[in-house]
Amino acid sequence: MSHVAKVGGPAGATRAQLFAESIMDLSGGQPLLYFCEGVVDSSRYFAIRIIDEKRDKSALIGLGFRERDDASNFRMALQDWE
Repeated sequence: MSHVAKVGGPAGATRAQLFAESIMDLSGGQPLLYFCEGVVDSSRYFAIRIIDEKRDKSALIGLGFRERDDASNFRMALQDWE
């Protein structure tokens, strides 16, 4: 979530807004690695594909974990889902 200025609110008021969403639809024939993959030089960072369906464009954003255990849990959850 990102925070943007709240229209009509007091000075400094913000509201939460969804920044990006990655819908991993594996029914279309794309493998999981198309949507999320680990980076080559670290076990704690991943590249996540976000897709703008209105404009038919996609981008990769980085996702990192401070703790190696958290990254390992994320990686195992993806493997279990596959």
